[in-house]
Amino acid sequence: PRPSPRPTPIPFGPTNQPTPGPTSAPTPAPTPEAVPDDGRRDLTPFGLAYTVTRPEVPGAIDYAEVALLTNNYLEAYFETFFGGTIFTRLDNFFTIFVSGNFFFAQPIQIDYESIAYFDVEDSLSIPTVQDLDILLRQAFEGENLDEYLAQLSTLT
Repeated sequence: PRPSPRPTPIPFGPTNQPTPGPTSAPTPAPTPEAVPDDGRRDLTPFGLAYTVTRPEVPGAIDYAEVALLTNNYLEAYFETFFGGTIFTRLDNFFTIFVSGNFFFAQPIQIDYESIAYFDVEDSLSIPTVQDLDILLRQAFEGENLDEYLAQLSTLT
């Protein structure tokens, strides 16, 4: 017998629907390899508003002094917090000046970014960014805010 030049029709069932062919289990999508935790946490960028009582327009040196003081304050705050736990070891904490806006008769807005580095080998747990953001907010509340303002008042 010669092969037919036409394709073989697909058999239909009683409802005029194609009959299902052999089924195979779906192939699961490949699982991405877990990315090792490097211990770095980039906190949510934040801004602080400063009311200045001096009549002079703040210059680059003024912004640099406030940024350095803020970095040192937050570094000490986080080191003190995590120094009291045996479960998490903080290696470094940096706060970086991003931008500052000055308009006469308005508070000065300074925007920052903070990055925390934890020792993954010596830490049983490393906090999430959300947990660190909560600690950051607490650094500027109540007695902590009073401490920060006292440090700011030392700037000339």
